[in-house]
Order: sequence, then structure tokens, then C-alpha cells
Amino acid sequence: MNRAAPQYVALFTDITALKEYEQKLERSAHYDALTNLPTASCWPTGCSRAWFRPEARSTISGGFLDLDGFKAINDKHGHEAATTC
Repeated sequence: MNRAAPQYVALFTDITALKEYEQKLERSAHYDALTNLPTASCWPTGCSRAWFRPEARSTISGGFLDLDGFKAINDKHGHEAATTC
């Protein structure tokens, strides 16, 4: 009997940069780049998480601020002006 030894081929690819970019995109989808505040897409999950924490049930509060035309103001005066208060 003539048996051949098993042969294996392995291929590895470093996907670190891809995963970092994926995390950056995910964050930008849920947090405002200028203010670093959560966007409206985070409110349902954030509220439900807070609601089901027994220790926080009596201290829940929230707010939502929608600034119409803020982009035009921000573009005219720049990001630095928008972040200084």
C-alpha cells in the first residue's frame, strides 16, 4: 500500500483595518460626529435598556432636540463655532 501524506493549505488575512473601519461606520451611524451625542436611532434601545434596569427606574429622564437648519448654520460658521459655548 502506497499512502500519500495528507496535505493542508492555510490562508490567513489580517482584517484588523477592515474591522476598525466597520466599527467607525457603525459608530457614525448612531452618534453625531459634531456633538458625539446619540442620534435618534439610539433612543428606542437606550430607553428600553434604561427602563428595565431596576435601580434606574425612578430616575429616568430624556429629551430630544431637533434643530431645523442646523447644518446651514454649521456650514456657514464652521464646526469650531458650533462646539464652543
